[in-house]
Amino acid sequence: MFRGHRSVPYNERNYNEAKSKIASFQADMGGTEILAPLKAIFEMYKPKQEQETHVFLMTDGAVSNGNEICALIRQHAAPNMRLHSFGFGSGADERLIKTTAEAGKGRFYFIHNASEIFERVIKSLINTHLEYLVVKQLEITDTTGRVERFNFDDIRVTQGEIVEWSTLLDPGVQARAYTWILEDPNTKMLNRYNGTFNNVES
Repeated sequence: MFRGHRSVPYNERNYNEAKSKIASFQADMGGTEILAPLKAIFEMYKPKQEQETHVFLMTDGAVSNGNEICALIRQHAAPNMRLHSFGFGSGADERLIKTTAEAGKGRFYFIHNASEIFERVIKSLINTHLEYLVVKQLEITDTTGRVERFNFDDIRVTQGEIVEWSTLLDPGVQARAYTWILEDPNTKMLNRYNGTFNNVES
């Protein structure tokens, strides 16, 4: 859900607000509009280089401008901006679902029974959960007590990855301690990791 031009974190308050908004939606069975909402999303939200964004397209119908929709998605698709498509029921255009997901470098899902919705949607969210941390800053304290800080833009480390930081130091400097500041891209929370070893295991 968006508030203004920014997405909001998941919590009970925002969940209830989103649920209330959805309950107020009305459909007149007059057709399927996909292009305009996608344009608004892509114009409103442009992820930073180190952030990964997933757009979920859900439809139970068909459109006449599928090629135009795919061209728009392809224009904005990138390693950090992916689109996944869901087709609901027998009326969903199979070609549209597959081609939009392909253009968006994402996955596609078909849901024919209401009982499948929860399982399929949860599965897709699990598949898009990011299994890495983003290195934001490194603080190194040498044996004299001097602290050096290094800021980073887009360094990603996976669980258990060994990060060699000694190459950042000037020759002859003896490091005593370090502090990594890492961001979880799923929650945007910053975490500090302290240690005194030559290599850092995240």
